[in-house]
This record gives sequence, structure tokens and C-alpha cells, in this order.
Amino acid sequence: MGDAEAGRGPVGPNMAGPSVGWTPRGPLPERPRSILVVMMSAVGDAVQVLPVVNALKRSFPETHITWVLQPGPYSLVQGHGAVDELVLFRRVKASGRWPR
Repeated sequence: MGDAEAGRGPVGPNMAGPSVGWTPRGPLPERPRSILVVMMSAVGDAVQVLPVVNALKRSFPETHITWVLQPGPYSLVQGHGAVDELVLFRRVKASGRWPR
């Protein structure tokens, strides 16, 4: 049994490794109205996600795609044709104490 059949997802030098409980089951029963992409961190991570966003928009042109990201990658993705809405997430450094 291969990795995909065992539910471990794709494995290879450029693959993400084991999946977390999700295995594709074929086409979606209906087109999604909206998709939320949550990839907030480094610019390099955003560059890796851009082909996925392009493929989503190509497959579902009428679907609204929103992407949540931090200021660094925000400036890279701003104005990208496949993204309908950007949400800027500014991470706040926690003090390490719970509020009283």
C-alpha cells in the first residue's frame, strides 16, 4: 500500500510529509462560495502558496478568496489577481502573563 492509500499523504523531497487527517475523496459536490487561506508568516512561505492560490482561482473563478497574512508577505501579495481580499494580521508580542 502506498503512502496516499495509507492516509499519510505525499512524501518526497519537496512534499509536506504526512497529512493531518485529510485525504482527497474526489470532486467537491458543489463549488465553494469562499476560501480562506491562512498562511501568515514569512515572505518565502507566501511565495510557496501563490501557485496554490492561482490554481484555486483557475478552478473556481467565481469563488471569493481571502488570505490572512502578516505585514511582510502582505506587501508581496497585495494586488495579486487571484486574491479577492487580504486581511492583515499584526502579531502582538505577549507579555507572558494572563490579564487580571
